Amino acid sequence: MNGGLVWPGYTALCYACPDSKVSRMKAFLKPVILAAMLLGLPLVGVLVAEAPLSRYFEFPPRTFYIEHAPFSWIVFIAHCLFILAVAGPFLLHALRHGAPREKPSAHALPPFDSAGLRSGRPPEPSPSFGALFRAKDPGPEPRPELRGRFPWWGWCGVVLGVTAWILAWNRFPWFSKYQAHTFTPLWIAYILTVNGLTYRRKGSCLLVRQTGPFLLLFPVSAAFWWFFEYLNRFVQNWSYTGADFGPAEYVLFATLSFSTVLPAITGTREWLLSYSWWSGSYAHFFPIQISSPRLFAASVLTASGAGLFLLGVYPNHLFALLWISPLLILVSLQALLKETHIFSPLTDGDWCFVLASALAALLCGVFWEMWNFYSLAKWVYHVPFVQRFHLFEMPILGYVGYLPFGLECTVVAEMLLGSSGKNTISNTEHRS
Repeated sequence: MNGGLVWPGYTALCYACPDSKVSRMKAFLKPVILAAMLLGLPLVGVLVAEAPLSRYFEFPPRTFYIEHAPFSWIVFIAHCLFILAVAGPFLLHALRHGAPREKPSAHALPPFDSAGLRSGRPPEPSPSFGALFRAKDPGPEPRPELRGRFPWWGWCGVVLGVTAWILAWNRFPWFSKYQAHTFTPLWIAYILTVNGLTYRRKGSCLLVRQTGPFLLLFPVSAAFWWFFEYLNRFVQNWSYTGADFGPAEYVLFATLSFSTVLPAITGTREWLLSYSWWSGSYAHFFPIQISSPRLFAASVLTASGAGLFLLGVYPNHLFALLWISPLLILVSLQALLKETHIFSPLTDGDWCFVLASALAALLCGVFWEMWNFYSLAKWVYHVPFVQRFHLFEMPILGYVGYLPFGLECTVVAEMLLGSSGKNTISNTEHRS
């Protein structure tokens, strides 16, 4: 035992031997602990509370067994004030600074790596789950001469998206057999289009630069979202309507739809970060430093575990943990292992990657809710205390949940995409 100190050669080992046994063990340890906590703790909680377990395993889920709290003006106003207090400084800062009028100079900040850090700032690197699978060459470098060209596959995405949108929002008799299956084509189209927009700005994008790891995001995304479906059994904040599938069909079609979540948010984040506005506004915002990060991480991890344990016992009060607990658990584990995590740049006041990740999910969320609204197979919400003032099917305050969701999507995606120096999410020399 060394009192919590890290062996001096450990950092060098992680840099020199990214595929070492230590790195592999840590790469698998985090998702295993996350899965165990998400799957086990809520179930143990309802078991201790002597709730009937059978209702949590009904598949597909159809029975409503949670009585949600009615709308409360006090809770609604309190949430609004909290959101304004948190978001206000960021909005005011953006209004004061605006977008930079000049293109980045040769002295501009260095590019982001895939972990959201800038080169030359090296907290201990996070062992990459994707490093176990990807090739040594992360793909072609960005080609500035291709900037301004929207790729042919991007146009395919546009055509597919327009076609799928028309089919989703209409009820053509000849299409009735497939009417419930328009979600996946819409989001394949979105993913192609948003990557095409990034390619047009930078001459490269993740779909081209890291094709293999990017495509692996699809199955990882499906597994990732199934955890949220499981946690929803304990709070029942949303349910599906418009189509009645048997268990096998439900698994197949739901998995196809869930597979598009991470690629969509990851592609959107890269597109947002291709603009120089982020570096001009939030690269030097306000720093946040924690004096005892490992102690703080242990406290957050413990609180997250306790919250998940009580999730099914107090669903009306703890439902927000469904959205934030995966993020808190993963980042806490990374901090305890002294790894770089999504909040590491905040110690220098660099909020670019965090804000872009959150806003990417919010932007995708608007499209999710909009396309869902007139579709046949759709979801509806049952959110305690704030179930009023809807934008599409979602209560307006519910959109706030997309912000932490974007961060945890980024954490999971970067475990796959890795921290290769060539995987620059936002390269300043290609911004304008």
